[in-house]
Amino acid sequence: MKNIQWDDTTKVNLQLWDIAGHERFGHMTRVYYKYAIAAIIWLNDVNSKVMLANEEPVPVLLLANKR
Repeated sequence: MKNIQWDDTTKVNLQLWDIAGHERFGHMTRVYYKYAIAAIIWLNDVNSKVMLANEEPVPVLLLANKR
C-alpha cells in the first residue's frame, strides 16, 4: 500500500497485487477488481471483467518493471 499526494486536492491510495502471471490465479482477478476504481493489469482482462458504475471502463495506468 502506498499513499500518494497527487496534487493539493487529490490523494491516491495505491495498492499493488502481483499474481506473477500464474494462470491458476486467473479466476481470482474478479475479487481483486471488485471495488476498484482504477487498475494496473492487462487491459483486455480488466475491460472484460469490470467497469465503473456509469458503465465506462476503469482508468488504467501503464507501468513497466523491466529494463
